Amino acid sequence: MKNLVDAWFKRLVVINLVLVFIVVIAGSIVRVTDSGMGCPDWPKCFGAYIPPTSEDQVTWHEAEAYFEGQMIIHNEKLYNAKSDLQSSPNAFSLTDWEEFTQHDYATYNPVHTWIEFINRLATVALGFPVMALFALSFFYWKERRARVYLSFAVVFLVGFQAWLGKLVVESNLKGQTITLHMIGVFAIIGVLLILLAKARRNQGENTFPDKLFKRFSSLALYITVLMVVLGTQVREQIDQIAKTTTDRMLWIDQVDWMFITHRSLIYVIVV
Repeated sequence: MKNLVDAWFKRLVVINLVLVFIVVIAGSIVRVTDSGMGCPDWPKCFGAYIPPTSEDQVTWHEAEAYFEGQMIIHNEKLYNAKSDLQSSPNAFSLTDWEEFTQHDYATYNPVHTWIEFINRLATVALGFPVMALFALSFFYWKERRARVYLSFAVVFLVGFQAWLGKLVVESNLKGQTITLHMIGVFAIIGVLLILLAKARRNQGENTFPDKLFKRFSSLALYITVLMVVLGTQVREQIDQIAKTTTDRMLWIDQVDWMFITHRSLIYVIVV
């Protein structure tokens, strides 16, 4: 029984690590394609669990049935239906709709919407093995209680990440919230790697065969985290600069010391 629990615990840690990296890739695609506001609300998307596939579904129509909470775009503003309703046959009525005031981003792009939605689905998929890992960790309560605490830390961090995702949307992709979102992912990966090392050591595997290798690996990890944090700040600056000029050749010239530092750290990691 003990060997079976050990094997499954290690397997679940690996599964969680793989899924976390899938979420990171999905989040990167969201960022690169500028799809972060593809779903203007959270946790639903335009007030629904399944997002709209056409602009017609988020546009007000006369004598149309709408469900409570459904979101539409009207006069470049977002509105939620106050209840299940049949829209007026004459004109848009504020008695039926409540303006969405968390932010002022009122644009529908089906590609952005579905990229963001798939990113959220990947995060939901991560939640199941995370809970399974936490449940299995209680088999170690008497002898290796640290595994229970670390597994709970993963559960907490994933929940915290979901909450940060909500803040990212509500802040309309504010740079600081995106940075915290990225740091949270690295925290999850770090805890999972500690759990993996403990699981491997428990099965007689030599996790770090060389102390020098361990030190250099740790240093590379710290530099990588620093590089990612700086990268988010550089991207935030680029976003602001892009609003003032469309000439991409001039963007880098306006970025401060963070860009040079970020670029230099890449060479350090390679070495």
